[in-house]
Order: sequence, then structure tokens, then C-alpha cells
Amino acid sequence: MLDMPSDVMGLSRTIGKVDVLSYFAQGEVTNVRILHVLNPNRLWLRSVGQDPVVNKMYDELNECYHVIGHDRWCMEPNKVQHGLYCAVLWNGNWERGRIVGPLIGGRVKVYFIDIGMVELVDYQKMKFLSNVFSTVPEQAVRASLAGLIPRNGAWSRAESDTLTMLVNASPQHLPALTLNINHKLNALDIVLKEPNGDCFNENFFCIEEGHFPSIEEIRTSLARGLDYEELYSRLPHARKNGIVEQISRTTCENMVKLFDIKVVKNAKKEKGDEGNTSQLNGIENYHSGE
Repeated sequence: MLDMPSDVMGLSRTIGKVDVLSYFAQGEVTNVRILHVLNPNRLWLRSVGQDPVVNKMYDELNECYHVIGHDRWCMEPNKVQHGLYCAVLWNGNWERGRIVGPLIGGRVKVYFIDIGMVELVDYQKMKFLSNVFSTVPEQAVRASLAGLIPRNGAWSRAESDTLTMLVNASPQHLPALTLNINHKLNALDIVLKEPNGDCFNENFFCIEEGHFPSIEEIRTSLARGLDYEELYSRLPHARKNGIVEQISRTTCENMVKLFDIKVVKNAKKEKGDEGNTSQLNGIENYHSGE
């Protein structure tokens, strides 16, 4: 058992995750701040509606840790333990974190719970986290650009850097349409847009690579009693070392509605085919004058 001050978080204490349903709803647009981008399927954000809670917490956290004594709540090397919450001095500001790796060469891997990023941190820039700051849930919300799967089994660094560049060049907050909420993972499938209406997802959209199903495929799977999420989403994109990514059935069905994707044989029966269409892997993609 670690010998720790009584007023800081020990290994047995945890901080809950933010309730996404308090800020996001399926089918609704929410203004969000993009906090960290790993790749198009792994980004972290928060709703603008979380700002009051976050700003208050940051003000109090930085006021506290900037004024306490230099030696107070310091973490000795033998106290740097996996799973322990901490306060981290990062880019001049104090952040809340959780240790997620071993101490090696004076640095330890830390997950920043209010940003979503993982970084190696000098343990001398870390302190124990006061119990006072355990009541505010982790504020970073995991999200994925809906309907996207890497064409070669994994996102390239260039593709991920492109998304980061697009986000950094955009306003501080962006409108995001929530297509699906994965309650198990506490994660969102979103369509991220710029204020002018341009869609980030379409920069990476994989319909033309055959990564998106036709309605007929979904219907056939359901009629045969097969679980679309377990089969179609996984099989084309499996690697030797495991599954790359999944697209849930709910997300797929909502993407079909949003982008007006139709089965070719059904589309031929409809009038008004003169618009902008292109046959892609057994489906037709209609862009209805957005």
C-alpha cells in the first residue's frame, strides 16, 4: 500500500466519465471543440455546453497548483504507479491525468483525461491530484468520423495529419451531427462540418473503396438473421493481428439516410435520375444539392 497524503487521490479512487447524453443526442447537431486527433476514427472532443464546467475546473486547478508549496504533493519515483490520477504541468498549465504506463528513464505515459491525448511526461512535472478535483468527470469525449474505415487496414500518418491540419485551420468550435452513440464505449459517430457546410467526413469517405454497404446488403443480412455489425463491418477489414474498425448498423443506416445512398436497382425505378450520380460498388451515391 502506498504511503500517500490523505487529501489526494489514491489507487482505489476513480473519476467517472462525462455523461454524453447530457450534451449529445442522436440525430442532433452540437457545437464541439476538437481536443485531440489521432486519426479519423479516434478523435476526442467536448461539447461547447461543457465549457462552464471545464473552465471553472481549470481555473480552480491552476489557482491551486500554482500557489501551493513547491514540495507539496510531489510524486517520488516509487509513487509513480499505473492507474494513479495526477496533476501534470503541461505547456504552462496544469492538467488532470491518469498514469497508464511504467516509469522509464524519468518519464511516464499519462492519459490526459480532459483532452484525450496520451503523452510521455517527466515525473518531476507531476503531482498527486487533490481529492477536490475528483468530482468533475473526465471531460474528453471519444468520437469517430462516421462511416470511415482505412482503405489499407490502418490510417496513414499523412491521412491523420491531414485531418489535424483541417481541424486546426477551422474555427474554435464546429457543428457535429451525432449519427450514433455507442453507450458501451461512451463514444460518438459524428459527421463533422465547417460553418460553411463543408463536410470533413467526405475528405476521407470510403464509399468508392467499397467499404460502405448498400441497403440491399443490409437487408439481405437482416433477412438471413445475420448480424451486420459482426459480419460485414469486420470481414473485409480484418488483419492478422485483429480487427481494424467496425461501423455499427445504426451508424450505417443513418449514413444511408444522410447521404441518400440508394440501391441501383431501386434507384432505376425512381424518376429524376438526371442529377449527379455515380455507380460505386453496387450502389449509387446521390448528392442532393447540399
